[in-house]
Amino acid sequence: MITSYIKKLKLNILKIEKIEHENSLSSCIYKIILKDRSKVILKISYNETRFKRECYFLDRVKDKIKTPSILQTIEPSTELNGAILMEYIDGDLIEAKSLNNEMAFKMGELLAKTHSISSKYYGEAFDENAKSQTGIDLLKEYFNTSFSECKNHLDRDLLEKAKKYFYVSIKNIDKLDGPCIVHRDFKPGNIIVKEGEIKALIDWEIAKNSFAEEDFAQMEYLVWDKYPNTKKAFLKGYESIRKLPALELLMPILRICKAFGAIGFTIVRKTNNGPHKFVYDANLKFLQRFFQMPFKVQTQRLYIESLSDKDFEKIYSLQTDPKVMKYIGGVKTKEQSKEAFSKLLNHQKKYGFSLGCVFIKDSDEFIGVAGLIHRELDETKNEIEVGYWLFPKYWKKGYATELAAACLKWGFENLTIEKIAGMTYPENRGSQNVLKKLGMNFTSETTYRGTKVFHFEVSKDKFYDSLKK
Repeated sequence: MITSYIKKLKLNILKIEKIEHENSLSSCIYKIILKDRSKVILKISYNETRFKRECYFLDRVKDKIKTPSILQTIEPSTELNGAILMEYIDGDLIEAKSLNNEMAFKMGELLAKTHSISSKYYGEAFDENAKSQTGIDLLKEYFNTSFSECKNHLDRDLLEKAKKYFYVSIKNIDKLDGPCIVHRDFKPGNIIVKEGEIKALIDWEIAKNSFAEEDFAQMEYLVWDKYPNTKKAFLKGYESIRKLPALELLMPILRICKAFGAIGFTIVRKTNNGPHKFVYDANLKFLQRFFQMPFKVQTQRLYIESLSDKDFEKIYSLQTDPKVMKYIGGVKTKEQSKEAFSKLLNHQKKYGFSLGCVFIKDSDEFIGVAGLIHRELDETKNEIEVGYWLFPKYWKKGYATELAAACLKWGFENLTIEKIAGMTYPENRGSQNVLKKLGMNFTSETTYRGTKVFHFEVSKDKFYDSLKK
C-alpha cells in the first residue's frame, strides 16, 4: 500500500519508518528520508473527512501558530485514502510524564493562541452544510453519536445513568466559549519541542469549529488525571493570552462525552478487543467510577465502605484518640475534624475513592478507616497514597496489612496508575513493616506538614510479586 503513495508522489526514498506514538489511534504516519538526506512526513488519512480536516486546518492556522507545511497531497479515491506529504520538523514529542511547569505554561499559551482564531459557525470547518446552530447543539450531537455507537455494548444501567446525567446537567450550561478553532486532540504527544521551545502542534484530523472548553477535557484525561502538578502552570499560560473558559460545570459533561467517544471509536473500528482494548478499558473504568461503581473493598475478615455524609462521628472518634493520632498529626478539635472529613468526602465525590469506613464482617463493628488518597488530598500532588487508621484494640491482628493489600489491589485494578506510595513517621516501625510486607521500598526521607517522614512506594508488578510470597 505505501508503495502506491510513494510512486504517486514521485519520491526518491533512502529510508522509510512508520511512526508510532503515545495514544496514536487512527491515521498512519511515516518519516521518510530522501536520497538527498532531507526528511519529510507522509500521513495517510483514515478516511476522507479526516483528510479534508487536516488539509483545511493546516492551511487555516499556518500564519498564526506553528504547524508543519503541506508539500503535496493525494486526493482520496476508490483505490487510495487521501494522503498528505508535509514538512518534517526536527524535535521530540512531549511526554506527559516528563512535562514540567515551564513547558506546561508554553502549552497553555499555544492552546490559547489556537482558540484565539475565531470561526463563523460551529461544526465542520470545510462544510457549511454540516454546521450546528449553537455550541450546545454541537455538544448534543457529539454525545448522541458516541452514545449510539456504544449502546449495544455497555451495561444498560450505566447507559441510563449517563444519558440522564448529560441531559439534566446540560440544562445548567448557558453559553459556551466559541465558535473558535478547537484542536480536539490537544495533548503533549501532539506537540513537537526542541531545546525547550515548541516547534509545532501536529495532528489536526479531528479539529472542528467548536467551543474552547473541549480541548481542556483531553488534557484532564491524558495528563492531569495522572500528572496533576502541571495544571496550574498550564492554566496560567493560557490566561496570559486569553481569558480562561468557565470549566467547572462543563468539564464532567465533556469527560463523559470524551469517554463515550473513545469507546465508540474502538467499537466502530472493531478494535475494542484488539489493538485499542486499552482505550476501551480505560474509558469504561472512568465511566464506571464516575457513576459510582463505589469504592467498596472486602477482605477475608473485613470490608470497607465509601464515606457518606453520615460518617462524621466515626471519623471524629478516631481523630480524638491520642494513640490513633500519634503518627497522624495529633488529636484534632471538632472543627479541625470537620475540615478533614469534608476534604475526605470531597475527594470521594470527585475521584470515586478516598479513605472509607472499615467494619468487621462477622459483627459489622466499626474499627477504623482505610483507603487511597491523593497526597495531602490535593489534586496538584502527583501521587496516590495508601492510608489506614485503626482503633488500638484492633492493632496486632494483621488487619492493617490485610486492608492495605486490598486497597493497593483495588487501586492497581481500577485506576490508571503504575505505583502507589506510603508515608510514615520514622519511629512508626509497625506501619513501616506493613508497607514492606506489600513490597514497598523506602525511597526518601522528606518533610510533611513540618514533620520528618519516611516515604515508601511500590510498583504494580512488585506489589503482585509480593502477594505470591
